[in-house]
Amino acid sequence: MSHYRLLILLLGLPFLFSFGSKQKKYTIHGNTQQQEDGTLIYLYLLDPIDNTFVKKDSTTIHNNTYTFKGSILNNSYALLSNKTIEDYFILENGVINAKNTSIDNNTSSITGTINNDALNTFTKQVTEVQEELKKFKTDNQPLLEQAIEAKNGQLIDSISTAFNNKLKQLTETILKQTLNTPNSFVSMIVIYQRLTNNNISREEAYANYHSLSPELKNTNIGQAIGMLIDKLSNTKLSIGDKAPNFEIKDLSGNTFKLYDNLNKSKVTILHFWAPWCPSCEERLPTIKATRKQYSLKDVQIISIALDDDNEELRKTIVTEDLNWTHIASINSLQQLYDVKTIPTIFILDQTGIIQDIKHLEPDTTSVIQDILQN
Repeated sequence: MSHYRLLILLLGLPFLFSFGSKQKKYTIHGNTQQQEDGTLIYLYLLDPIDNTFVKKDSTTIHNNTYTFKGSILNNSYALLSNKTIEDYFILENGVINAKNTSIDNNTSSITGTINNDALNTFTKQVTEVQEELKKFKTDNQPLLEQAIEAKNGQLIDSISTAFNNKLKQLTETILKQTLNTPNSFVSMIVIYQRLTNNNISREEAYANYHSLSPELKNTNIGQAIGMLIDKLSNTKLSIGDKAPNFEIKDLSGNTFKLYDNLNKSKVTILHFWAPWCPSCEERLPTIKATRKQYSLKDVQIISIALDDDNEELRKTIVTEDLNWTHIASINSLQQLYDVKTIPTIFILDQTGIIQDIKHLEPDTTSVIQDILQN
C-alpha cells in the first residue's frame, strides 16, 4: 500500500506516561504473489526517537502465505517488508488481513481491523485521484509539448489550469482526512507523512497534533510527530543572520555563487520549493507577481528545487513561465539553510543579511519595499 510522497512548545512530557498496560493481541494473515517458498518477510515498527523502522519479527512465506502472531501495548505504525514488498499499516488488536503485491505494481491492501480498514479506504481515495492526475498528464503531454513549441500561451494556460485543478483535488482529498477526522490514526499518518516530506507548516502541524487524544499521542507515530514538530523550532538561521554562501551549477549549466550575485540586485529572494509540492504550487503566483512587479536591479529570484534535475521540474519551469535562475538540490542546500518545510523564502539584502523568512505567508511586498527604501 503506497503512501504519498510553527508554534514552539516542548512536547516531551506526555510521552512519559502509559495509557493502559493491557497487551493487545494481533494476528496477521498474509497473502503474497510470486514469492518463493522460504522467503522471509519482516515486521517493522516505527522508532519515534530515530524516526526509522526497526525490526520486530520475521517469518517465512510458504505457498504465498505467512502468519505473524504477537502482542503489543499500544497501536503502532508498522511495516511489512522484504526485497519486493513494502506495505505500511497499523499494528493493532485483532486479525489483520494483508494482501501484499510488489513495490513496482503496488495494489496491496491491509484490512480486517478498524484502523486498517479506515486507512485502506483513505488510501484508495487518494490513489484514485492520483491515477486521474497521472492519466491527465499522459494524455495531455503531447499537446502541451506542441503548445510550448508553438509558444501558444493560451493553450499552455488552459492545460496548466486543468492540471492545477486536479492537483488541488488531490490536496483537498488529503486535507479532508485531517479536517473531518482529526483525532484518528489515519490522520496521524497524514500529518507524519507531510512532516517527513517538508510539506506542512509548524502552525498547521501543531494544530493537528493538538487535536489528538493522549492515547494517540502515546503511540509510536504520535511520539514521532511530537518530536518532528519540536525539531521544527530548532532552526539554524534567523532574521539578521548572514545567509550562508554556496556555489552550485544552475539548470542552465552555469556556476552560481551566491555572494558574487548579491550586488546584481538590491534584494535577493531564495525560493525553496518543489514541483510536486501542492503548497508550492499554490504560492507560485505570488513569486511570479513579484518578478513582474520589480526590475532585475531591484529584485532577483533564485529558485532552489528540492528535487533532481528532471523532466517534471524543467517542464514546470517552462509551463509556469518561471523566467529566473533555477537550481536543483535535493539535500545540500536544504541542509545548509535548514529548510524543514516548503515553500520557504529567504529575503536577503545586498550584503546577504536575512531580512525575512517566510513559509506559507503570501506577502513579500512590504519586506521588499522596506529594503528598497533604506
